[in-house]
Amino acid sequence: MSRPPRTGRAFLAAALVALGAAAVVGVVWLVTEARGISFRTVAADPVVAADGPAHAGVFSNMGVLVWWTGATAAALLGPLLWREGDTGAGRAVLALGAVTVVLAVDDLFLLHEQFGPNVLGIAQDTILAGYALGVVVVLVALRRFVTTSAWPILALSLAAFTVSVVSDVLAEEETTLHSVIEDGAKFVGIAAWTVFIVHAGWSRLRPVRTPGAAPSGRAL
Repeated sequence: MSRPPRTGRAFLAAALVALGAAAVVGVVWLVTEARGISFRTVAADPVVAADGPAHAGVFSNMGVLVWWTGATAAALLGPLLWREGDTGAGRAVLALGAVTVVLAVDDLFLLHEQFGPNVLGIAQDTILAGYALGVVVVLVALRRFVTTSAWPILALSLAAFTVSVVSDVLAEEETTLHSVIEDGAKFVGIAAWTVFIVHAGWSRLRPVRTPGAAPSGRAL
């Protein structure tokens, strides 16, 4: 039976969490003051800050949630695999999780659409090409792990992302059909990517055996 955490350590952890969170608030406040930006504009929900309809950005937010689901799963499954002795799979899952974090942050903060072109002066196509190259390099490095996992799910994800990016680049005007194709394909890609990570990691975990239980075969 596991022991509850010591009260003193629990209070120390609570204090550290409070100080860390307060530090984040303080940094954001100082930056907004230095840049002459309203703190409320930065802190409020985008729909509230822009006084837009309640449904604005709902589908995009769903995609971000799925991104972070994959990143969280990788953060949990990677160390578990490592602890079980499957260090290769643990590293692979963590590497895919790191890629997921980068893509999730980009999607959440519109890095390739707004921040990169408008703040850093880097073209959107250049950023997207950099992401694509990075993903290819990681997948090639993890090719053994990928080919021994449910790779058709990953292939679906990459195909969907390709459709989304190509439709974005080739579109001459924003229409409902274009949005359905671009954003719909992107969501399919995010979902398939997350399912691939979860399945690849979970399927490699050894089943928990109760004392005295007969060994059972692993599920395929």
